[in-house]
Amino acid sequence: MRAFLVPMLGVAAACDGGGSVWSSSVTQLVLHSSGGFVAPYQPTADCPINGVEYTLVVAGRSLSAWRCERGPTAPYPLVRTTASRGLAPAEYNALVPTLEALRVISVDTCGADKPEVIVTVTERSRTIEYGDSFYSCNDDHRPTIDTNALDAAAAAFRQLAFP
Repeated sequence: MRAFLVPMLGVAAACDGGGSVWSSSVTQLVLHSSGGFVAPYQPTADCPINGVEYTLVVAGRSLSAWRCERGPTAPYPLVRTTASRGLAPAEYNALVPTLEALRVISVDTCGADKPEVIVTVTERSRTIEYGDSFYSCNDDHRPTIDTNALDAAAAAFRQLAFP
């Protein structure tokens, strides 16, 4: 039985991508979310799409963000809001486990109703763009991150940027 389980566990680990996209060599992480089923809106020059983007710069532990959401009046033009702040050590330390949960997975999901999330991770020597596993059936060659982990990271960033 052990001879069977050891090779099978190795295959399972290879299929899920193995490790986190977050490591000590990450210098910047950008999480961008847009699309999905949203209420009708009117685009503007500042906000051509309904979406949000968070940029975490590790060296300064700074978080900047912008979001485009419907305005308070009809016909609901999109309004751009920005935020930028340094993270306290406790805030940053609380965020790290959420970022460590961003793992590449291999699934065949074909969703169509949630915002698409793209994560761009910059390390000292390279930049990698990751897609959302919710849309893994698209003909896209980017590695995909577990959609639930992406949602958790987006929620954590939202709480820090736009409390």
